[in-house]
Amino acid sequence: TASRTGAQVGQPEPSGPAVTWYEAEIPVPAGQQSLCASVVDGAAVRRIGCQTYIVPGGSPIGALDVAVPTGDGRVRVRGWALDPNSAQRLSVHIYSGSTYLGGGVADQRRNDIRDAYPAFGARRGFDFVVDAPTGDIRSICAYAIDVGVGNNTRLGCRNVDLRPNALTGEVTSVGQVPGGVLVTGWAVDPASDDEVRVTVSVDGTPVANRTAREPRVELEGLFASGENHGFSVVVPAGAGSHNICVDARPATGGSRRIDCEDTVVGGSPVGLVETVEERLDRVTIRGWAIDPDTASPVVLHVYVDGAFRTAVWADEPRNDLPFNIGTGGFTIPLAFEQAGLHDVRVFAIDRTGDPSVMVAKLPINTRSGTPFGRIQEVSRQGQTVTVRGWAIDPDSPAPAPVHVYVDGEYAGGGLANNVRNNIANRYPGYGPRHGFRFDLVLAPGNHQVCVYALDIAGGHRSALLECSQVNVP
Repeated sequence: TASRTGAQVGQPEPSGPAVTWYEAEIPVPAGQQSLCASVVDGAAVRRIGCQTYIVPGGSPIGALDVAVPTGDGRVRVRGWALDPNSAQRLSVHIYSGSTYLGGGVADQRRNDIRDAYPAFGARRGFDFVVDAPTGDIRSICAYAIDVGVGNNTRLGCRNVDLRPNALTGEVTSVGQVPGGVLVTGWAVDPASDDEVRVTVSVDGTPVANRTAREPRVELEGLFASGENHGFSVVVPAGAGSHNICVDARPATGGSRRIDCEDTVVGGSPVGLVETVEERLDRVTIRGWAIDPDTASPVVLHVYVDGAFRTAVWADEPRNDLPFNIGTGGFTIPLAFEQAGLHDVRVFAIDRTGDPSVMVAKLPINTRSGTPFGRIQEVSRQGQTVTVRGWAIDPDSPAPAPVHVYVDGEYAGGGLANNVRNNIANRYPGYGPRHGFRFDLVLAPGNHQVCVYALDIAGGHRSALLECSQVNVP
């Protein structure tokens, strides 16, 4: 939570919204961490930003990308590894069960790792071969050897078919997308240059066929037939738990089960209100909402003070949301006839039978009431007294009239229409013309100078901004 507030540098007026500074000491585990900061106002959340850090200490991080047979009794392994404690290149050991097969050093160029972890440079990849274990299909695991505080890290394991000319492949991801499940992977027939067909089954029923011909960068240089052996397919799957299996069928005949994975599909819509912009009697709410069961836009129902107000589709372009469907943003404009505190609730309506959800519950206080402002200067030069400040009527963007009284008697006035950009920035929707300055010639003696801002809309009383004592010699 925010721990310190204060006026922004260069903004001498302490009244009105202040800049909030925050400081926090957060215990963070060693390794790669993503730290994010958000502003929470009721149910509204606006993310300020995120940064990724490597926290010193802890065990190595990395991944085993592929492990494939070379056809000559060995296995080629490829991946990356680094230790948050050290700039040293790490040793990587390969095991099958408890049997050590060999090792190498993670010192190959990987520009993607450099981009993700710039402090560690590009030479964090490994690519070497080890002797293959005996047998047909064996689990091959890679371990990064720790060089500082921490333990060795298992980077991953792959099932490798060691039979001669055996079809090889992998399911690299199974994840829910609107309308089903996205299954990706690759499959290669070392005995032929022909493409491999894959069949995806859901709960034992074949539902899709694809040819594995998409490029996969992790296969570069591994096979004589090139790297275009990937596949990606969206298969239909209703809500609930499912078993997804992929079988490969080479042109030479036969079939081999590549892998099976369990996944859960379905759920209510998800969303977030990111900004709430208030301008006089109008409010604009922006955010996003998506339904994991469908790529179609989600409809939002908006209630104000318990009554249905409007329906809005979340169909604006957004390329930064889960499932990467390209849409999901929404803008909700609301107008209020009555000023004061209002309860605004935004619901994302599910279209496939799951419960709808409330995306946000927002207390909206539309501006209305007596004028407000501040005297910033009461100074004297000879018998001339200068009064300077600003004033706003919250019911109107027009400049408010200001009256000055000296010792209880009207002494002058005018419109607060001087340009004050800092006031415009502080109170969006009202514009910059709300400053005033008056020069009064007063008789010698002690005087009380009071400034009033007059109401111009809303039927409210005028407001006393401030009184100040001044001595004219």
